[in-house]
Amino acid sequence: MTTGSLFERVRELEPLLPGAVYLWHRDADGRSSIPYAGSGVLEAFGVERRSATLDARRILERVHPDDLDGLVASIEASGETLRPWLYEFRIRRPDGTVRWLAARSLPERLADGATQWTGFVRDVTEDRLLSDRFRKSEALLRQVTDALHDVVCLVDGEGRIEFCTPSSYLALGREATALEGQRLRELFDERDWEEAEGLLNGTDADPIELRGAHAEGREVWFEATSRRVAGHAGVVVSCRDRTARVMDRRRLLHEIGYRRTLVELMAEMLAAELDDRFYQRLVERAVELVPGAQAGSMLLWNAGSVAYRYVAATGLDLDALRQIRMTPEILGRSQPPRIERVAPFDRDAELEPDVLRAIESAGRFSEIVMSLSVPIRAGGEVRGFLNLDTFEDPSAFDDAAIEVAGALATQVAVALQRLELQASLREQQERFQHQAVHDPLTNLPNRRLFLDRLEQAMRRARRRESRVGVIFLDLDGFKQVNDLYGHATGDAVLIETARRVQDALRAEDTAARLGGDEFAIVLNEVHDRSDLDLVGARLRASLAKPFGSFKGQKLEIAASIGYALHPEDGEELETVLNVADNAMYREKNAR
Repeated sequence: MTTGSLFERVRELEPLLPGAVYLWHRDADGRSSIPYAGSGVLEAFGVERRSATLDARRILERVHPDDLDGLVASIEASGETLRPWLYEFRIRRPDGTVRWLAARSLPERLADGATQWTGFVRDVTEDRLLSDRFRKSEALLRQVTDALHDVVCLVDGEGRIEFCTPSSYLALGREATALEGQRLRELFDERDWEEAEGLLNGTDADPIELRGAHAEGREVWFEATSRRVAGHAGVVVSCRDRTARVMDRRRLLHEIGYRRTLVELMAEMLAAELDDRFYQRLVERAVELVPGAQAGSMLLWNAGSVAYRYVAATGLDLDALRQIRMTPEILGRSQPPRIERVAPFDRDAELEPDVLRAIESAGRFSEIVMSLSVPIRAGGEVRGFLNLDTFEDPSAFDDAAIEVAGALATQVAVALQRLELQASLREQQERFQHQAVHDPLTNLPNRRLFLDRLEQAMRRARRRESRVGVIFLDLDGFKQVNDLYGHATGDAVLIETARRVQDALRAEDTAARLGGDEFAIVLNEVHDRSDLDLVGARLRASLAKPFGSFKGQKLEIAASIGYALHPEDGEELETVLNVADNAMYREKNAR
């Protein structure tokens, strides 16, 4: 392949690859040069492409001093072995900022003994920041699981432990990391292996008592339960140390239900959404488990109203409770908040009339004779309260009830913190994914997403034997707008152009900003070329309107437009793009 044809091939590949395309050449005597540098080299390195091709040192000068030796060594190693060169390194841009780049290229040995690499380099700074955030979030999740006192294991479909809480060391003298990868039954004494296998079913059966396999041979008894996890092939197994059981039978029955709820909570922590249904289920289960409870509710802090709001209730009218704005003063809880038995609201207290009316209309709220208030702490803050109520016994909620309610509230807090963290991670991921394929100024799809949409549209058109239209649009005289009125005005024009282009299209069509003042459009399911003419006419009419007044003059900008119709103008994506692009420039040159 000649040098000219190689350059032409690289230029054709450049729009399809991320970042900057390049050719790196090293003579047999070790001298390096850059025969070709794509347009993205300026954005990647802050070096003009012409400057880079004239002197390769301009690129190496941008490499962070701490990374330069490693980069050079990796290039030399790739040249010796002719293996693909993959390397991530830092650069210092002219403005002093440090960015991370990832380079990918394929080496080949030339006839004269020289080595030439063909590849691309792209900015991966945001990718690395995202990875760092994920690592920190994972560490935070680890801290949450470390707070659990019971031995809780996530078991895969083959019966092997994927994850175990650190509490395994206190219960069995065995590190959690040493248990990972072992079969679940090895957590227990060999005499109970057959029963332990039953945990893998993940059914709602009552808990079973099993002997634990302690590292020092000590006798340990577990009460073990398991439950299947939505979206996972295995089960969550929870083991509570029952070696020192001293409870009576009634207390034991409550504890069995309590353990089952903990397993359910753990499963929901892995699969559920943080919504009112989740809160409602927690309150209902708490009323079932805590001795003496006949009703219950949950209050969570609402920053918007600077008060606590009811999000769930059982045995009471939740719709009426939702109308109540509970300030810390109305609640009257201890400071700092703690688990406590509290008497009902004092009817002689000075309550706001609307609060008093809401309380009186909330079902049996006025009949409560005693409540157990349990603060919900997450992230070092009191996020709300779990309230359990009785209508009959002012002496309700003994130490046993307080213990169960406190443990349940701890699990609620863990669920809150984990689910909120997962929601935050999903939101961040969606935002980064959106940013990766959209123009930050206009929020239109960028070149990458445009090409993907066009490729999909062409595939559909081939299956349905239909047509796809492509329109290229370039603003005429846009550079003068920036020069005369400044870049802020230029940005405003681009944003308004994007809005007008979108308004001229159907919902199923795609408008994209390719860069600068160049836009592109994919028209799905067009009948013939007249449809392109119709859309083009709408675009011209819309863009012909003034863009506002600046410095006392109306700002008017024309646009050059070019069309292409698939399959008439080409079967391949690149052919269709070239037809539309050439048509646009013919119109621009004819002005």
